[in-house]
Amino acid sequence: MPLQQSCLCCRKLICLLCLVCPGRCIRLDSKVILNATRSNETLWRYFFPQHPTWDVSKNWVPYTECLIEDQCWCFHVEGSMSKVLNPRGAEKAFTLATGTPQDLTRSSQAKEDCSCFVPSCPSCCLFSDMRPAKLLAAIALMRKLKITHVVEDGRYGGLSALIYALHGFHVTSIEFLPLGHVSAALGSHGNVHLVDGDSRQKVVEVIEELQTSNAAVAVIFDGLKRFEAYEVYQKIASKVSLAIFDDTNIRDGFAFRQMLHERNHSSWSTDSRTFGRVLRAEEPVLQSLLQPLRGRKFMGGMEKLGRFHYTMVEGGQWPSEGVCEAW
Repeated sequence: MPLQQSCLCCRKLICLLCLVCPGRCIRLDSKVILNATRSNETLWRYFFPQHPTWDVSKNWVPYTECLIEDQCWCFHVEGSMSKVLNPRGAEKAFTLATGTPQDLTRSSQAKEDCSCFVPSCPSCCLFSDMRPAKLLAAIALMRKLKITHVVEDGRYGGLSALIYALHGFHVTSIEFLPLGHVSAALGSHGNVHLVDGDSRQKVVEVIEELQTSNAAVAVIFDGLKRFEAYEVYQKIASKVSLAIFDDTNIRDGFAFRQMLHERNHSSWSTDSRTFGRVLRAEEPVLQSLLQPLRGRKFMGGMEKLGRFHYTMVEGGQWPSEGVCEAW
């Protein structure tokens, strides 16, 4: 009988005499996510407060010092979403259908009006369409993985970047069409670095640069979506610990998840049945803080955050072992 064999999880040789595995792997599954979210009471209270305030330093909010305007573009434009403040915004606009900035001045969508957020002061007003349960799962897991740096593809309203920074991560936030008040509000935060440009190139450049600093990196695709984001991910997969692909339950999202499964990626999604208790805990917060948005239509669906989910994927730098434990 051999004295050594391969540990089924971490694939390191173990001594059958002492029966101690040099390390035990942390796998990306429901158990790990639930343990991470439920064991962190401070995070739980931040994202699901019993008595929510509008202070983002105390608890999750959908937006900060913003005013709501109802005469706005229904697609992402540069500068300001307000048609009043940015009447020529459609000349450089982005929709998921176009994929790249285009002049949509003559489009039928340009004639529609949506609601949007405008600043109540020169350098304020942030917002986010990343629901609290999704942020809780991401931050709790990233802490467990000892992530040091978050690379965010898709800044838009900027609030998610700030929330990552408030919870201890260094953040590089990339945006193709930056909103002026968002850039101004985030520009003074020391843990947030803003990069403007095409994320198909910028994500790769930023992560390659981070390799020189031995950062433990998570990348969040909230600008590029699903298959387009995956093309970029393939270029940096070996250099990140975790990747998160947003909006994988809409449009071609389920085909995207099937592709991940067929390629043997270890993944987990926030609409997993086992995550139901967390989603139920989120409902009172959404009911309370989204109340001012009811009856309005926002580009990106700010008024109905509860319908959007993301998928996490193990990256090439996912830790191969956890705390050494006896078998």
